[in-house]
Amino acid sequence: MMNPGAEGHDPTSPGAIPKAGLEGMDRKLIFPRLGACFADGAIIAGIFLSFVLLGETALTNSPQEPLFLALASRMADLLIPYFYLFFFLCFGYFTLFHFVSGQTPGKMLCRLRVEDEEGESLDVAQAFLRSAAGLLSLLALGAGYWAILWDSRGRGWNDRLAGTRVVSTEADG
Repeated sequence: MMNPGAEGHDPTSPGAIPKAGLEGMDRKLIFPRLGACFADGAIIAGIFLSFVLLGETALTNSPQEPLFLALASRMADLLIPYFYLFFFLCFGYFTLFHFVSGQTPGKMLCRLRVEDEEGESLDVAQAFLRSAAGLLSLLALGAGYWAILWDSRGRGWNDRLAGTRVVSTEADG
């Protein structure tokens, strides 16, 4: 009997054991996923800063007062509301885009799509669970995302828990 890891054996055949780590996953998706992450981060940061700028403008009592709060006590009072704003902005952004189209703007730019394990679009529960698991992945010092590098299918904790995968939308992908 031939060893599943032996040369000449078809790794895509039923019963084949996928390789772990960078050798086993589709390396073509590592840099597009990072690019999508940075693009989405820039978009979220821009939206968040727009909200902060609008809030600061509304809270400024006079034109002579600095646009951004100079007093530490006022800044401390707004730290928690700004945290909640940022949290719900991020959570809503990823949940909504993954549910509606399977792609955030960053994933669209990098030609990636999130789908369920059968290749279908995500339902709202999967999109919500993927976002919640993404938060869990971050809270564990990013371990859930680092797991992508060692998973044979390139899936992080968020993909495993939600039953999803990230695929290329290019014609040859």
